[in-house]
Amino acid sequence: MPLLSSAPFEQLRPWWYSPSQWVGNLTLTETWRHYFFGSPRVHFPGQAWTLCYEEQFYFVTGLLLLTLRKRFFAGVAAVSAITLVIATTCAWIGVSVDGFFFDGAWLMFAAGVAVYYRLHHASTSGARAIDMLLVTAVLASSLSPYRLHCSPFGFAFAAGLPWRYRFDRLSSASLLRPVLSCGRMCYSLYLVHQIPVKGLTMALYLAGFTSATATLFLAVPLSIGLSVALGWVFFELVERRFLNTPATTVPMPTAPVGALLSAGG
Repeated sequence: MPLLSSAPFEQLRPWWYSPSQWVGNLTLTETWRHYFFGSPRVHFPGQAWTLCYEEQFYFVTGLLLLTLRKRFFAGVAAVSAITLVIATTCAWIGVSVDGFFFDGAWLMFAAGVAVYYRLHHASTSGARAIDMLLVTAVLASSLSPYRLHCSPFGFAFAAGLPWRYRFDRLSSASLLRPVLSCGRMCYSLYLVHQIPVKGLTMALYLAGFTSATATLFLAVPLSIGLSVALGWVFFELVERRFLNTPATTVPMPTAPVGALLSAGG
């Protein structure tokens, strides 16, 4: 049995991809390329579909900054409203727009923008309205028959972000330094983990390590160790070069919630 190309979460061999599929993967257009030409949608590596969405998010954000720089947040809200209308209408009439940012995925990106606005620009009443909006998004996405990826979890994470800086002092704890290091290189971990972990876990499965105990105490630790090691190499060789310097990094608020909201008002 092949290590990578067998189910679940199979990773097809590179030479099995058609030219059109490679065009889509290399240009990060594979989530929507197949609507216009070539072979069916397939990704290399498997998690690359999220990068295709990111590319669209950044493109739309760039257009908003170019055309509505002084009203950027209003532009994000407008795109969000349009996305909501398109996504719900297409789901209702049975037209697939899966893979485009307006399939609803933009709303999770917009939730992050809303959190930034809440922390840095919103008045007291505005902050409360955003909190209510995010909680409503969690409930609506959980109850809606039109599920989009893991949107309830995304909205729930966004709803909790405004309160996370209460625990910033925990980041200085020595016991958490390994976790913080993983957080710093999390993008590298995300990019490199899928294929190696798929190969490792399938090899363990074929070797007979199939019990819950083997999964918990062997497969999971080995997978984490392999991912961290490869992620660190990728971080040092690639990602580190693109990090913001301390001088250009926007600090997160450290004031108590009440003081922050009073300042915003």
